[in-house]
Amino acid sequence: MRHGESEWNLARRVQGQSLDAGTLTARGIADADAAAGLLARLADKAVVVISSDLRRAADTAEVIRTRLGLPIQFDSSVREQRLGALEGLHTDAPWGTGTVKSEIDSLWSDPRRRPDAGESVGEMSERLLAALSGVLQRCPDGDVIVVTHGGPIRALLLDSGHAPASDANRVRVPNGSITSFATSGDAGRPRLTLIERHDARDGQRLGVPDTDRGHASVSESP
Repeated sequence: MRHGESEWNLARRVQGQSLDAGTLTARGIADADAAAGLLARLADKAVVVISSDLRRAADTAEVIRTRLGLPIQFDSSVREQRLGALEGLHTDAPWGTGTVKSEIDSLWSDPRRRPDAGESVGEMSERLLAALSGVLQRCPDGDVIVVTHGGPIRALLLDSGHAPASDANRVRVPNGSITSFATSGDAGRPRLTLIERHDARDGQRLGVPDTDRGHASVSESP
């Protein structure tokens, strides 16, 4: 699942892995609480919560832990993409011949290209798949709840063939939304199959990604 709305989501500032990015807004806490209610139904066999150690995700995970009574393991491997020099900037700020937002979009068009002092989409994907492999080996039985960020979820949708390669960064992943995958194959290189997606704010299912495109909303700054 994606963390609840954060202060920098609301301010439309690029978060990436910046340690200066704020915590959850009041709406973000409500996002986390609503997601916990959905997870109680969707992941009733969950045995652990794995969370990014970035504050907005960690605070979301604490809400999940309180509601569901599950242990938490913090893992830096499921952090957002490291966006380096772009972090902290407003998404509409000028960058090159476009804006910061268009620069981030362009990184998904060329998954090998790194932003200054950052990591490429391809590197983020490899990091996530390695983390997922480790989780599956540690927790072979039961469901696992992973609290992460918009970029990693889009990367997993792309890797599993459920997002358009040319437009993956525009797939809607709302704050607090839940994306459920089944895993199969070797735990060393698991295959992902999308089960369903839910928007925690209204409990409704989200459309399949290749028909659910749209420009990022205010709350979808990476």
